[in-house]
Amino acid sequence: MRKIFIFTILVSFVFGVPTDELFLTTPQILNHRNVSYERHKVVTEDGYILSLIRIPRDDSNGVAVLQHSLSLDSAIFLVSQKRSIAMEVYNAGYEVWLPNFRGLRDSDQHTNPSIKKLDYWNFSFHEIGIYDVPAILSYVANVTKTKLIVINHSLSSTASLVYSSLKPKEAEGNVKVFINLASSAFMNHTRTPLKDFTGLQYNIIKPIMDIFGWGAVFYDHAPYVQLSKEIALILLPNNLMVSVFKIASGFLFGRSGMDYDPEEFPMIVSLGTQAVCSKILNHYAQLIESGRFCMYDYGKDENLRMYNSTTPPDYPLEDITAPTYLVISDSDSISDSWGSNVLYDQLPAAAKLYGKMDIKNVNHADYLIGKDRFVYFSKVLEFIKSIK
Repeated sequence: MRKIFIFTILVSFVFGVPTDELFLTTPQILNHRNVSYERHKVVTEDGYILSLIRIPRDDSNGVAVLQHSLSLDSAIFLVSQKRSIAMEVYNAGYEVWLPNFRGLRDSDQHTNPSIKKLDYWNFSFHEIGIYDVPAILSYVANVTKTKLIVINHSLSSTASLVYSSLKPKEAEGNVKVFINLASSAFMNHTRTPLKDFTGLQYNIIKPIMDIFGWGAVFYDHAPYVQLSKEIALILLPNNLMVSVFKIASGFLFGRSGMDYDPEEFPMIVSLGTQAVCSKILNHYAQLIESGRFCMYDYGKDENLRMYNSTTPPDYPLEDITAPTYLVISDSDSISDSWGSNVLYDQLPAAAKLYGKMDIKNVNHADYLIGKDRFVYFSKVLEFIKSIK
């Protein structure tokens, strides 16, 4: 606590920006803002203990669950104090739930306290889709006695597609509509240097992590990651960090022209680069390489044992019955418009009940942290309000 206090004073003194919410968890942020909330826990079928934060309201127009993306947790929906995605949904009249998937802050426990580290991290977005998402949504639907509006971004969009394709009746019973921002499914047309990530992941990152017994990136060396972020926040002016990130964002996530708010940026930096399971990276690398939306490829022998086939099966998108509303941007180079439209075309009519939304000048990161993110998100809120 003393270390964080001194760090906060330093950053605030040097840059004169709000720093009192750096590195905080979702409940800590809500405490700081005097927002009433409830803590909930749910245990998945395979023993992971997940955190859910509920922001209740008595006069609710419905219940919205906001599910996060890779390397982030639910706190990303609370950037910034002035105006955040979570509170925009709440102020539009909806009760808000903010869950964290397995392996992240407040969701890093297991019912087996002696589980081995590599066994704990033995999951991809497949397990999040068949265990975390159903546990979360079934719990929230049971508590609130209503069908849910589920807003996803990237990883959670992928996991929700897994859930609704493999457990279609359950998903239809729990969910009024999935709203998928940046759906990552068909990824072989990804327009980013990350497309070359497949070789790097298999040939360099995975062997190194296997040698050291690391199951997740940024987890075993989290103190060093935080220290590097603290140093950057102290030494680098906000405007410089924003300028560097804008260049990197355009290079990695798509050229959109959207800026980032210097006052929000310290909080964004503090929330990023959370634990990323290596197997999730492997699975996404397989999607990029194969051009299919398919289950994890364990190699021919293990595939034969698990799937009764030498190749992993595709997820049965044709079985989805829960309405699935895709928000597709022409500037997203990871969940690119080509792959998103391939996904849309493969969804059955029942899933396409509400159609899709095409937007412009929003890259993969802009959805959550772009300075003008509320321009597109106001349209998402209009859509939510239109649902009967």
